[in-house]
Order: sequence, then C-alpha cells, then structure tokens
Amino acid sequence: MCDKDAVSSEHVPPKNLFPEQKDVGEDYRKHLITVPSCEIHNSAKSKDDEFLMVSLAGIFGNNSIGYLHKFTKVNRAIRRTSNRLLDKVFIKKKHYNLKSDNGFLEVIWGTPDHKRLIKGSH
Repeated sequence: MCDKDAVSSEHVPPKNLFPEQKDVGEDYRKHLITVPSCEIHNSAKSKDDEFLMVSLAGIFGNNSIGYLHKFTKVNRAIRRTSNRLLDKVFIKKKHYNLKSDNGFLEVIWGTPDHKRLIKGSH
C-alpha cells in the first residue's frame, strides 16, 4: 500500500467480519489471508473495518452466522461506543420497536454512508 516497512500483517478481508469462536462455537477466523502492512496503514484501517462490519451485519436476510455475529460481536462494538458507531454508519436513521411474540424487537432503519463504504474499499 505504501513504501514504508511492513512490520505487521493485515487480514484480507478484515478479521472482525468473522464471528468469534466464543459466540458461534466454531472458529471462522483461522486460515484467513494476511498481507504485509506498515503499522500506520494497519492501525488506520481498524475504524474502517469496524464501520464495514456494522454495515454488513445490519443487512436483512443474513444467514444464521451473520445473524449471530450481529447479536454478539457487533452489538458489543455498538455498546462499547455508546451507539456513536451507528451515527458513523448511517447518514439518517430511525428507531422502530416492532412487536414480536417475545415482546419488542428494536430495528434501526436508515441510509448507510455509501460514500464511506466506497472510499474505504480503495
């Protein structure tokens, strides 16, 4: 990515896009591809990686593993940032409480920041 010395490894795709073994019972993070990276670019990408993780996890129609990932690691990241992470993912958002058999399910409907998604992929 640059001419600086590669002193660390970057996961491609980012490791945080895969659920942790403690959450799903299986290790989907082993054998991921890594590429050499300078420390600046490796650490600078972590906020973009988290942004992408939250953006992908919120897509309706995820498979069962994506669903578990959303309700474990992604929700922990959102709580850790006191929901500020959601403000970075959505340009506009609205909260809905949908009635379900078990009470209410909170749904956030919004317009994702497409420009950031595109910018982060380059």
